[in-house]
Amino acid sequence: MHNKVLLRKRSGWNELYTPRYAIEPLKKYLLKGIVDLTFTKSDYGIERAPIIWCPFDTEESNYVKVFKEWGYTVIHSHIDDGKDFFNYAPEEYDYIISNPPFSIKTKILKRLYELGKNFAMLLPLTSLEGIERNKMYKKYGLKLIILDKRVSFFQGNNSNYFNTSYFCSNDFMNANFNNQQIVFETLDKESIKKEKHQKTHQYYKDLRKENE
Repeated sequence: MHNKVLLRKRSGWNELYTPRYAIEPLKKYLLKGIVDLTFTKSDYGIERAPIIWCPFDTEESNYVKVFKEWGYTVIHSHIDDGKDFFNYAPEEYDYIISNPPFSIKTKILKRLYELGKNFAMLLPLTSLEGIERNKMYKKYGLKLIILDKRVSFFQGNNSNYFNTSYFCSNDFMNANFNNQQIVFETLDKESIKKEKHQKTHQYYKDLRKENE
């Protein structure tokens, strides 16, 4: 029950929704061959295309939508659908990727390392701090995809900026990291501008509808 209470928290900025431009940098670090349909078993040692599990997401999540557009099989789950991240996992999957609740990041990281799958979680850079988290990083390893700009997360018609980056498992696509622990990615300015415009347009559209 305690886990469910934590995951259901809606106070402050605990449940934030990720813009598409913050997901795009992941594309080069995922298994290649899905989008251009050149996937083969010999490439990756598995008999099917990779499966991405988004454990804090509904079907409306941008993670779910973008990964499907890229051609991946996506499994999404959410506490509101009765699937508690701390006691649920799909039978078969290869990646765990999402923007988790920031307030319980230590507990989430512990569970991720225990599951032993490749993961990438969008977390505040301050997640590097902390005695318990540091013990996990030293024991299991950590890779970082550092984003060059703060991400504007949204919640309803509100938004807030956070300095976040992707915290990845140590084996998260070694080849595409070129054996580096830290890589730096530039968020696309045009994508940011376009998404902000769409969000503003939708806000005023909803506002007009409310006033009709």
